[in-house]
Amino acid sequence: MTTAGFRLALSALLAFFLQLKASLLLPPPHHPSKERKKGDCFTLCVMAEDTITFLRTVGKLKETDRTGWVEQGIPNPESVSDHMYRVAVMCMMCPDEKLDRNKLIRMALCHDAGESIVGDISPKMGVSKEDKYNQEKAAVLHLTGLLEKESPLSRELHELWEEYEAQQTLEAQFLKDIDLLEMVAQAHAYELAHPEKDLSSFFVSGENIKHPWARNIYETLLRTRSSKK
Repeated sequence: MTTAGFRLALSALLAFFLQLKASLLLPPPHHPSKERKKGDCFTLCVMAEDTITFLRTVGKLKETDRTGWVEQGIPNPESVSDHMYRVAVMCMMCPDEKLDRNKLIRMALCHDAGESIVGDISPKMGVSKEDKYNQEKAAVLHLTGLLEKESPLSRELHELWEEYEAQQTLEAQFLKDIDLLEMVAQAHAYELAHPEKDLSSFFVSGENIKHPWARNIYETLLRTRSSKK
């Protein structure tokens, strides 16, 4: 190797070691995207825990007996969740094109959500309508607080519940009818299963049903009941 070639090789080797030394002294490269992912992972974990708490809470509706049937001594009465499920199915069956079926179904799944915390408050408990409303509203707000603010359900759950309680929209009024109709249908089923039971008061409540489609089903249930006696 010539002297010139040796010097060139030595210079290249020296440059390599200087670059290596510099890289060892520098802090590791900054990757904002990786930090965001780490933060998102932590956030997702917190969100998941809150979601589990939310699901566990609303899941109590499956274990909450409908108070009216308990007061009547019905063995193994339906749960609030049972009631809400069939109400939602009945809303799916609604033939009225003036009503927003999607909204109805979602409202049906929200209208008794507060009972997962306060239970099913019946008129016989002596709780005023105002107190009942306030207790259930506080429960619904607690549920929405378990959901992340960005979640559509966080706002929708409260809004749909309030809309149902206000009874100002066609959907809320129809759902009220279906809520009563489902109760009457269940009372009819319980009377057939337990002939010794007289659940007339539940049928009387159905007199408040106004929507023609729901009213027709209600009157058919009344005729069927009369024919069995």
